[in-house]
Amino acid sequence: LDCARGIISFIYPPICEICDTKIDPARAGNNTVCESCLSKIMPFMPAGFLKFDDIKVWAVCTYEGIIRDCIHLLKYKSRLDLLKPLNKLLTDFANKYLKTDKFDLSG
Repeated sequence: LDCARGIISFIYPPICEICDTKIDPARAGNNTVCESCLSKIMPFMPAGFLKFDDIKVWAVCTYEGIIRDCIHLLKYKSRLDLLKPLNKLLTDFANKYLKTDKFDLSG
C-alpha cells in the first residue's frame, strides 16, 4: 500500500491548495498547503484586543489572504492537515500575549 502511494505521489505530486506549487512528496505527508504559504501567515504584532462589555476579544490574525484560505480549506473541504499549523499559531500567540496559566494549551 505504501509503495502504491509512493508511485502515485511521484506521478501526481501533491499540489499546494493556496499557490499551486508542487509539494515534495517526501515532506508532504497529508499536508495540502506548502510550508512557504504557512510561513507567510503573520500574527498581529503587537497583540491587541477589543472589549465588549466585560469580555476581551483577541484576534490572532487579520482574516484575509492565506489565513482566510486555510480556514476555508479546513472548514469547507475538511483539510484536517491544517489543524496542526493553525493550532501552533494559536498556542504561540497565547503563550506570548495571554496569561496562559488560565488556559489548557495541551493539544
